[in-house]
Amino acid sequence: MMKRFSLLVPATILFIISNCSYSAIPKMDLVLNDLVYLRDPEKTQEKMGAINQMMDFQADYPFIYLISIDNEQYAKLFFYPGDTPNTISLIEIGYVDNSILSDLHKIQVEDTFRTDSGLYLGMSEEDLKRKKGDPTREDGQYYHYQWDETFVLSHFNTPDYSEVVRFSKDRKVDYIRFGFDYP
Repeated sequence: MMKRFSLLVPATILFIISNCSYSAIPKMDLVLNDLVYLRDPEKTQEKMGAINQMMDFQADYPFIYLISIDNEQYAKLFFYPGDTPNTISLIEIGYVDNSILSDLHKIQVEDTFRTDSGLYLGMSEEDLKRKKGDPTREDGQYYHYQWDETFVLSHFNTPDYSEVVRFSKDRKVDYIRFGFDYP
């Protein structure tokens, strides 16, 4: 059953969101740089190889870092215990610090990071709102987008999905987290 979920849900959700008349539903991000696909291990392995073999399995939630070629950005990919190998459920994007560069569980990629809805580090608050609309909740420098009670997720009985975006003092995006909550 989990394998069927992993293969069908992302494509089905994307189809419904892109073809439904619910204009109030912002687009869920399910892909990073056309390399990593949330809950789609076959597509991720096709693009990235067997990344599960390089993950830090000592952490509560195994992870691996992707580092941009200029060493300025990272994407942290989380794997949930019990999932099929190479199933990524949560992605965090931010600016690199020394602790990340010294981590042994990382892969360098040739680009900076962008989600399939076009979110990227450094984008303005106005651009974010044009792409996502108003957040479900604002909390100081954070915007929260929730999909946990929408028709799409309740219809497919998938785990809760959310996105969190943080702004720097000049109101530019400096952190993005998107994906499915641990069940």
